[in-house]
Amino acid sequence: MNCNYLERKRFAALCVLTAVGAFGVFSSPAKGEFVAAVRERSTSFFISAVGEIYALNDERLAKAVILTDSSQHPFRWQSAVRSFARWQSQWIVADGSKRLLQFRANGVYAGVVEVPIRVGRLVTAGNYLWALNLLATKPDEQLWYSADGKKFSPLKTLGRQRPFDSPLENLVLLGGDRQGDLYAASMVGPPILRRVWPPKRALEIRLAYSRSAFRAGLEKPEGLIDDVSSYSQPVRDVLGLDDASVVIVRNREDIRNASGKLELWSGRRADRYDSVGHHVGTAVFPRSINWIASTNGTSIRGINKAGEIAIAKWETPIPGEIVKP
Repeated sequence: MNCNYLERKRFAALCVLTAVGAFGVFSSPAKGEFVAAVRERSTSFFISAVGEIYALNDERLAKAVILTDSSQHPFRWQSAVRSFARWQSQWIVADGSKRLLQFRANGVYAGVVEVPIRVGRLVTAGNYLWALNLLATKPDEQLWYSADGKKFSPLKTLGRQRPFDSPLENLVLLGGDRQGDLYAASMVGPPILRRVWPPKRALEIRLAYSRSAFRAGLEKPEGLIDDVSSYSQPVRDVLGLDDASVVIVRNREDIRNASGKLELWSGRRADRYDSVGHHVGTAVFPRSINWIASTNGTSIRGINKAGEIAIAKWETPIPGEIVKP
């Protein structure tokens, strides 16, 4: 048997094991918790692990759709919901397998699209539906796009195609906007956000992110890692806006508190960057959030997995720093 094939299969197995241990990618979240978000112009949608979709308008969070089978009974999931997208008039759901589940606007099951990759995330950007390959072994295998929601092609990147050093390199956040810009940021790695599509607008943004000197020294994962809690984990959510600016939520930060001790902040600060990557604002939430729900010129709303909403005002940018003991 081909040795390269065996090595790829071994790497794929490591991907799954690492994802389970590090981030619970395939573990089952609590029944009522939200697991993914879709943001549109006037409404944000959040899906639970059992396929209930809630809509947030203004200050009200209400159940909008329950995903069902063709007989309109609650859909029986073979694997837990991991990501979803609103594509044209349908809901598209990814469960970590090589299939995308299609549901009509009213939530009724409409069929399956077979895809060549195990899909970990879905996002729309302009006229394309983008998918993240959980088991990629190099950059050319990681991001896939479709113009019709059925046939997917890999995004071929330029430059040296080095093999990935760790399965953690497939733990990537994606964010898109209505103009077609696609953003990507590693969940474990350096504090960098990349605009990867369209190629002519490619951009690398160095993000504001505060972390200890020890965490700053652990930006590049290599091999299989049992515990990533001490690693650099800069980004929790990404949202592209209509004016080509982008908003991110910082993830695990080390902050020096009033007593001088280092304190862990998770999902407490959001930042806005303009179309050319300048840091133009920071908002500090009163509690941890997981997703950006909406934003305007003066404030930002966030929501956590339990559906609790928090609001913060945009203030002067707060830079990141490496905090020494």
